[in-house]
Amino acid sequence: MPLDPTSGFISQTTNLGEVQNQGIELLVSVTPIRTADFSWDVNLNYSKNENEVISLGETESTSLVLNSAYNIEMRAEPGKPLGAIYAPQRATTAEGA
Repeated sequence: MPLDPTSGFISQTTNLGEVQNQGIELLVSVTPIRTADFSWDVNLNYSKNENEVISLGETESTSLVLNSAYNIEMRAEPGKPLGAIYAPQRATTAEGA
């Protein structure tokens, strides 16, 4: 959150809003070969996680920039994933080139 520069600080990190997370994680472990001198273990891990910004708390903002570099922003917006990436649209001519 931006602060008045006369405070001596330019920003403040704060917990803000509500995020919903849900997903699944599976782990399968097998040992297809096991001898007295050797064992071969195979592990397979699968995860699918989704999150959604539910609210931005008591702020009047509809979007918060979490991080920005090279004109690309990571934002928090209600109804979208936390840290959704936004980049400027490419400039084109009327013909689309």
